[in-house]
Amino acid sequence: MNLLLNARDAIAEAQHNGAAGAIIITTRRDKHEILERVFDPFFTTKSGGKGTGLGLAVSHSIIVAHGGHISITPQIQGTMVTVAFPG
Repeated sequence: MNLLLNARDAIAEAQHNGAAGAIIITTRRDKHEILERVFDPFFTTKSGGKGTGLGLAVSHSIIVAHGGHISITPQIQGTMVTVAFPG
């Protein structure tokens, strides 16, 4: 928090002197983190305003309720989704 407040103050001072400034915060999700959370309700990797983050959570609930299993495996290109039911 202190770094952000210092950056804000420095930008305000720079703008007072005619310069421009910006604070940019980025995050990076690694594949491991995504795989751990992929079935969590409201979790999405889509950009803002796209998707609800419910599709895989609902699918997971339905599959498990019917005795099945769903898994997500990253591939070199794309992702493999495996759904299995007993039987």
